[in-house]
Amino acid sequence: MAAAVVNKRDLSSDQESAVSQQSTETRISDEATENSSEQTEEVVATLDGLNDWMKNLKGFATKGLNFLEKWQLKHCEIQSLQEACSRLKDACQSCEQQDRLILAGGGNVGKSTIANALLDTPRFWPTACYCMTSRICEAHYDAAADGKPVPKDLVHKSATSEREEFQQPLEVPNPSPFLKPGVILVDLPGLDQEDEYMERLDEYMKAHSADSVALFYVIDVNNKIRVPDRDFFRKLIKPPWQSLSQNLVLMVNKCDLGSTGNGVTSDEEVPDYAKLIDDITREAQNYCTPKVISISMKDKKMNHPSALSKWEEVEAKACVAIRQLKCKRFIKVLVSLEKATHVLECVMKNDQELRAELDHRRSCLDKAEAVVERLKAGKDQRVANRAAEIRSVLVEKQEEHLQALLRTNVPNHWMSPGKLKMFREDVCQIIQDMVANDIQRSAATSDEVSVVMRVLAVASAVAAVGAMTTELASSLGLLAATGWCPPALAVGGVVVGAACLKWLVSIVRDGAMVDEGYVKRLFADLYTEVIKTQPSEAAEAEYVSIWNQAKEAMTEQQNLSRLLEKEAGLHCLDANFKDECSQLLQELAILPKLCKQGLVHWID
Repeated sequence: MAAAVVNKRDLSSDQESAVSQQSTETRISDEATENSSEQTEEVVATLDGLNDWMKNLKGFATKGLNFLEKWQLKHCEIQSLQEACSRLKDACQSCEQQDRLILAGGGNVGKSTIANALLDTPRFWPTACYCMTSRICEAHYDAAADGKPVPKDLVHKSATSEREEFQQPLEVPNPSPFLKPGVILVDLPGLDQEDEYMERLDEYMKAHSADSVALFYVIDVNNKIRVPDRDFFRKLIKPPWQSLSQNLVLMVNKCDLGSTGNGVTSDEEVPDYAKLIDDITREAQNYCTPKVISISMKDKKMNHPSALSKWEEVEAKACVAIRQLKCKRFIKVLVSLEKATHVLECVMKNDQELRAELDHRRSCLDKAEAVVERLKAGKDQRVANRAAEIRSVLVEKQEEHLQALLRTNVPNHWMSPGKLKMFREDVCQIIQDMVANDIQRSAATSDEVSVVMRVLAVASAVAAVGAMTTELASSLGLLAATGWCPPALAVGGVVVGAACLKWLVSIVRDGAMVDEGYVKRLFADLYTEVIKTQPSEAAEAEYVSIWNQAKEAMTEQQNLSRLLEKEAGLHCLDANFKDECSQLLQELAILPKLCKQGLVHWID
């Protein structure tokens, strides 16, 4: 982009300085754009490589599945091969799963503009100074698509629009490289506009696993966090959103530098964005764990260097989020392939070799069970330690939670007993959500949770066949991908709600004047109850959740061992089966090592 030619003799010194600065900024912008383009191509190439490897894994899984299904038509009595088929089907389904990057937020905060920028197609989704998007919009990759702007009437609901049509997501092909690695970019309507939009999003999330979703939430810096934003953050702590609450990217848009667009600064005073963003971050942290980025899509259009730099950060976070989703699924597929491979290896052995293998397997299971039993013996101390961690976090966050509660439009009037009871229940629910977020966030950094999960993972890996993959997942910080992510880490919120509601029902008899002082006293009473009861109950729930997963994994391996023992020596494998199976096993044998090398590169 060339700078406009200007006669400096016609300018004042200030204007000359402004034009000079604009020329410099333009040059820097061009360089930044070139560097950004190179970095984006490199990241996309990496994602493409990961996506290609996923296709390769699907090819291995499909080949093995076809082989076993064909052979079982003749020898369907071998149940262990049915187990291997099940594993391979799971692997195929995981490989076919697509990743979604969802842009959510209120109306007119810049979601569609951001979506267009990620697609590098400035006018693909229609934008306006008013709320434009009225339906869930999906951009899918299609190299042959023309990328032309989507007509406004397909996105914006008018008086003549068909209601039924707008209740379904709009799927539009786009040739953007951002979408090529199996990515769907989802632009949502403003969740503060109509209640039905939130209902549609609920249905949409139920149809797509949170494990395949990365969530970017957009707010207007000038509005800070409003009631609809706060309500959405509170939804994240509940199923099926839980995993998203701790990985939310919060994009604070409209942090404009105050330029008029011609290089001259306007007379309007630029807000203190640092303070606004700090306030927004503190508020959001009561309900989720956001990664906050301040951006200005307006300044980006004007190629301001600082805005372009921030946008590079957005693109990088988007690629990292997608890469993590793919890596976790990649590891799940490897685990399924390893388990299926082990079954094939067992059935290929002769009777004597198989029994020796089963004896070894039984010995491994015995050792794993001993590890689990030792861990069980120390349960009380570990739960007590974890409860102390939770209690410390809750005490530390108490004042922040109170201030957040006071920002939720505290009333200032008399309430009848019925309305007072509803108000107190609402306050209790808010506290419940904030405390549940504290517990889930603290679990991610808890020494006790980490020790328990890793010990049990090792025990299961010894018993199972996924030792290498589990070790790999652990070393990459992706241990949860192998199944060791307790789903009840946030279950404590339910306990809080039950305890508080029981207390509330027993004491609400008369009306009261509800003001800030009343809310402070109510909060103090409820939070005292929470700190007294919640840490131990939540720590117990976490431990039980992890424990149940470990027992389930070990039981699965025990059952498979018994199955193999039962079938040992009871079947004869023909020469064709052995030849084909040996060839398949040779191909599968190289996968773990190659995949480990690839994952280390991709996750970095």
